[in-house]
Amino acid sequence: MLRLTSALAAQARGDTAEAEAQTAEAARLAEQLGERPDAWKYFGPANVGVWHALLAVEAGEPGRALEHAAAVDVSSLKRPRHAQLLLEVARAHHQLGRGHDRQVVASIRQAERTAATLTHGSVWVKEMVETLLDRSRREAGGRELRGMAYRMGLDAN
Repeated sequence: MLRLTSALAAQARGDTAEAEAQTAEAARLAEQLGERPDAWKYFGPANVGVWHALLAVEAGEPGRALEHAAAVDVSSLKRPRHAQLLLEVARAHHQLGRGHDRQVVASIRQAERTAATLTHGSVWVKEMVETLLDRSRREAGGRELRGMAYRMGLDAN
């Protein structure tokens, strides 16, 4: 877990090479140890896969994040880690843009069914939902409709 935390810190600094090196070492150790759901933060190959997806999202590589997420054996994940993987999938689709809004909503909804408290407490989820909600309102009828709603005394926000 220290290797994965170091990878995230390196990625936050923009040091992708170090993040990849730390993640590779964590993956090597996870393969040796196998799945350890009793270990701190559920260390094992599946959880390393969740971190791979997270780190790719943090690196601004949503396509790679989706590839990593698809490779994770979700049957080995506890509910909170599975929900976190779904949220990383949502974040990756969100990075891919407007054409992926349905996938964002579907991933968030699945994460919510898996671990509602974790999902509702996520700053990233709140930001994505607000962005999608604002976008849907703007695109629902545009400026003309908002103007008409305003003139009718309706809340156009």
